[in-house]
Amino acid sequence: MLLCIPSGTLAANLHRPPVFSLVRDDPSVRRITILSPYSSETGFVQEFEHPKVDFGCLTPGVPGWLERRFIRVMQVKFVKTMPSESMRIRLARVALIERESRREERYLDRGERGGTMGLAKSIAMKTLTSLRI
Repeated sequence: MLLCIPSGTLAANLHRPPVFSLVRDDPSVRRITILSPYSSETGFVQEFEHPKVDFGCLTPGVPGWLERRFIRVMQVKFVKTMPSESMRIRLARVALIERESRREERYLDRGERGGTMGLAKSIAMKTLTSLRI
């Protein structure tokens, strides 16, 4: 079995619930190879270490301009549809930051995306995120 784990979030989502151990311990799974940019980090390897598990290096991807825009639209749509109170709070915080600083803020990555958010960009994002995708 080949697992691609390009981010820490995916690693946590796979490892914290018993998903990984259930798959790993299934007798029909003979080998698991994990490809990750973290495969050389001791803590990451220790989390998934097992006689059935091998590790391989995965070069971190750097999204281009269009891919970053698509990811941003999907993040906005995801956050706006989350029913949890914590996501509503995060959404309100980001809206406040963007209004006050006119800078685009990441929703899920907890850091600024960079660059000022001009009027055209703001209108384009509102239009794209209002579409039913």
